[in-house]
Amino acid sequence: MKTSAEYFDKSGYLLVKVLVSWTEANATRVIDEANGEATKRGHVRLLFDLRNWSAPEMEMTRFFSGLHLAKVLHSHFKVAAFALPEAISNFGEDAAVNRGALFRIFSDEQSALHWLMEDTAG
Repeated sequence: MKTSAEYFDKSGYLLVKVLVSWTEANATRVIDEANGEATKRGHVRLLFDLRNWSAPEMEMTRFFSGLHLAKVLHSHFKVAAFALPEAISNFGEDAAVNRGALFRIFSDEQSALHWLMEDTAG
């Protein structure tokens, strides 16, 4: 089985560089594996590098990806992602956030990292 992502321990977060294309099955696998890696490594903040993802073939892939993210990376985690601007529609983000996930997607890494590292206390 092809490796779905590479993981890098950073100061205060886990960087997840996604290597597979965007399908519902791949998104589910990436989210599940990232949850396992973050838990094993003691991270509660995750940054997904989704630059390998182009827009999915089916728009509902965004929705189901967001649902799964909310189910697996629930509010215990703070999750940011960055992707190519043409791959972003916020449909998946809305699905995840509306179900309790602390998640945002950005078109650049610095904005994603800035939001991810903001203090959410209070």
